[in-house]
Amino acid sequence: MSGFWAKLPLLRTLMQAHPEVELFWWVDSDAVFTDMLFELPWERYGELFAQELSGRPPFEADDQSALIYLLVTQRSRWGDKTFLESTYELNGFWEGIVDRYEELRRKGRPSDLGDGRWPLVTHFVGCKPCRRYADSYPADRCRRGMERAFNFADDQILRLYGFEHESLNTTAVQRVRDETGGPLDADDEELGRLLHPTFRAAKPT
Repeated sequence: MSGFWAKLPLLRTLMQAHPEVELFWWVDSDAVFTDMLFELPWERYGELFAQELSGRPPFEADDQSALIYLLVTQRSRWGDKTFLESTYELNGFWEGIVDRYEELRRKGRPSDLGDGRWPLVTHFVGCKPCRRYADSYPADRCRRGMERAFNFADDQILRLYGFEHESLNTTAVQRVRDETGGPLDADDEELGRLLHPTFRAAKPT
């Protein structure tokens, strides 16, 4: 198997080689993580399934990749038994997002539904920076959008240390506050959310 679908045997091989890994997540090369503090609400899904499925304890949810296929081919059988998450946006198309980052940031992280939700990933469909042939979009437009997406995500980390980009269109960084506290202190809640659970649970000696 080659080309785009080589990801399937690769993921299978990785899962067999590393059974200790909790989650493998394939992300296309033309995608940028743009919500650095997002966490999937695994506990909520377990509780939801426990409510809907008799006799099931509220364990974490387990996802089956064949769900979409079943919904398309057997909608009448599975449609009413399927929960589709709509309270957050996992994947956003870049064209409608990259020029709105400042607006999204001003509004803050929304909790309601609507177009104002921050995408976990901004997907640059049609931009293939590693290919030699023409893209669906001009290369300069793609590069500018990718830089803005990176800087938008980067600012979420930089702010923990009292810095941010001068604008999303530049890599130049400026100090925005002097009192950073103890940015590496485990008590820092925002920074703590970025740490793997193993490190969060560790007690300093």
